[in-house]
Amino acid sequence: MSLKPKHFLQGKKYFHVTLTYQASSLLKQLDWLFVQKIIARFSARFEIEIQAFVLMDSHLHLIVASTQPYENYFAEAVQIALGRVTKDSHACEEIKNFSQYLNTYKYVYRNPLEAGMCSLVQTYEYSSLNSILGKNQMSLPIHDQLGLIQNPFHILNWLNSKNHYKNSKLSWLADENAG
Repeated sequence: MSLKPKHFLQGKKYFHVTLTYQASSLLKQLDWLFVQKIIARFSARFEIEIQAFVLMDSHLHLIVASTQPYENYFAEAVQIALGRVTKDSHACEEIKNFSQYLNTYKYVYRNPLEAGMCSLVQTYEYSSLNSILGKNQMSLPIHDQLGLIQNPFHILNWLNSKNHYKNSKLSWLADENAG
């Protein structure tokens, strides 16, 4: 079942987690695997569901969901395992409504595009989009809440555009009566 407005916040809370991590430019593939293993270990421990993940050069973004109030413990534990813990090294922002979820989803996956690291969101190697699209396998389970694999054309066009979801061909996402 794809996430729809009428299903949002039913039994789960959603969060945008940002963590500090200095990826090695020469060994970024190893960093990608290392960070996945850490996130997988702590997401299992704290009952956190990973819905989006992007590794940048100096930080990483996650969208997570949980039925338990462990999101801050999760973020702190992952940051400690990654190293360089400071007062501002991690942030965990609650996503309070469906529109904010979609905006955060787009922000996370567009981050490498906006930073000039790729020309299309789906070509950025260190993103969970590649796993969802079947281009690679991750050691971290990703929960495809928007049904990207079922609607790759429309969702990827939306992610690659600067359009808000309501002005795109994703109007079915906002339709309360859909699905």
